[in-house]
Amino acid sequence: MTDHTQARLQRIEDRVANLDDTVAILATVDDTLAKQRISETFGDDPSMVIIYYGVQKKLSQSQIAAELRARGLEPASQPTVSRACGLLEEKGFLKKEPRGYVVRAGWDAFGLTKYLKGVLRAKGVAPLE
Repeated sequence: MTDHTQARLQRIEDRVANLDDTVAILATVDDTLAKQRISETFGDDPSMVIIYYGVQKKLSQSQIAAELRARGLEPASQPTVSRACGLLEEKGFLKKEPRGYVVRAGWDAFGLTKYLKGVLRAKGVAPLE
């Protein structure tokens, strides 16, 4: 198999995985309910946004807590991050896998990224780089 073919196959596999997550979300909520769930889960809390982005960037819970502290967000501890990850899993934004939490793809179709960026901007909190 050539490098080009391998790369193409990887892109196809990534798309299928994202479609599976989107279909799973659509099966449980429609557009209005999805936006409502985003709003209810994240509200205007920049800590939840940083925690979500930390998981997305594959940071450990301790590293996420350090990012919260660096931004002056309290409470900023590993147990707090752990509880928040549990809530985000319960609400369908994260999945728990053997190696820890991962972001559940598919929410961007409902404006999640725009919403989260808006929360950070409104609160004057720096995003994760």
